[in-house]
Amino acid sequence: MRSFHLCIVAMILSCSSDKSLAIRNVRPTVVIHSPPNGSEHIADETIEFVAQVGDDQDPSDTLIRSWSSDLDGGFADTSVVDEGGSVLWATSQLTLGTHTISLQVVDSEGLAASHSINVSIVLPEEEEEEEEEEEEVDLDNDGFTVEDGDCDDTDAEVHPYAEDYPYDGIDQDCDGTDLTDQDGDGHDAMVVGGDDCNDLDESSHPGANEVCDGEDTDCDGTVDEEDAEYCDSWWLDADDDGFGAEGEDKCLCGPSGDYTADNDDDCDDENAEANPDFAGWATTAMDGGGWDWDCNGTNELETTDLGTCGDWPSCGGTVGWRDGIPACGETAAWQFDCSMDGVSCRDVSEARIMGCR
Repeated sequence: MRSFHLCIVAMILSCSSDKSLAIRNVRPTVVIHSPPNGSEHIADETIEFVAQVGDDQDPSDTLIRSWSSDLDGGFADTSVVDEGGSVLWATSQLTLGTHTISLQVVDSEGLAASHSINVSIVLPEEEEEEEEEEEEVDLDNDGFTVEDGDCDDTDAEVHPYAEDYPYDGIDQDCDGTDLTDQDGDGHDAMVVGGDDCNDLDESSHPGANEVCDGEDTDCDGTVDEEDAEYCDSWWLDADDDGFGAEGEDKCLCGPSGDYTADNDDDCDDENAEANPDFAGWATTAMDGGGWDWDCNGTNELETTDLGTCGDWPSCGGTVGWRDGIPACGETAAWQFDCSMDGVSCRDVSEARIMGCR
């Protein structure tokens, strides 16, 4: 029984403990009731806007109100609000056009809401005056009179919507001039005394950038000249061996003159035999004294083998230079065999020139 009483006391203490309930703030409300959405108004007339605003915590008259137009921007808030949240705002400053008018309200905690409607501002209708018009005459029956802009009412092929034929001296479309610039690039065709060498291409005219396209784009009399757009490097190949001289290149639209090599791998562009394709062994130096006939940057000796002969009785040996390795182009003894001479073994040699590349 005592434990039951203790339980009751604990429940009472638990229920009486100080606990606060969190209250969640929500966004304010706003609705524009008048004028009707999409309504039309005369310029300079005063338009009254009526809206309803409210908030779950803040009084309606303390909410921050902002009126704005997507055409005219924001307005100073001159609206008034009553205790029930009814808002009245009037303006006569809206410019011509269709406006999206917005009212935004913000409560004390920064939560915002907005509502928009559309209104159109127009000019007042003017009374139309009826005027008697003189009957217009279309002499050539092309559908256009002189009053309509027909500059030759005796020719049915001449009127404001006719096709203007170029270079014939006739203003078929009545725009005041004959068609002398078909591509509209600002340059008249050469056939009528202009300087456009291709009046069918707006990218071709004096002052245009020359382009590698097989055309005289800048109308200077030369097709695809040096340094044109999209050019490539071509190297001088004076000896016509397919290899160009280093540092001797031009940016061209294709091979031209002696600039026909697409590389700069030639180390002697005055000797057609000296190039990377050289595969033999030269016994004479290049012009200038060098020996790098294959242009790989090094002098290669044909062979550095040394000849030797064994002792009696075998007399075997190796093929090679007998008295040391000669320099490029030098003549030296080349041992190609060994022979017994009594009880001694001697070399069998011949004169040979050291080849290089």
